[in-house]
Amino acid sequence: MNKLIIDVANEKIFLMIITSSDIYNITHDNTKINYEKLTILINNFLNSYSLKIKDIDKIYVNKGTGSFAGIRNS
Repeated sequence: MNKLIIDVANEKIFLMIITSSDIYNITHDNTKINYEKLTILINNFLNSYSLKIKDIDKIYVNKGTGSFAGIRNS
């Protein structure tokens, strides 16, 4: 089972993929530009490990606590 974790509620955009055999993660600065291209960042992250969104079984999104803008972005 492949899981994708997305956390944009803090100073960094945090993405993690958990597979049955490995764990991968990456961070990006949580800026307006990066947030606007969040789907591109996610797709690039998945592609770097030869995964597509259809390969993800569960998606977890952090809804807080964090800055107001970060929570709103989540």
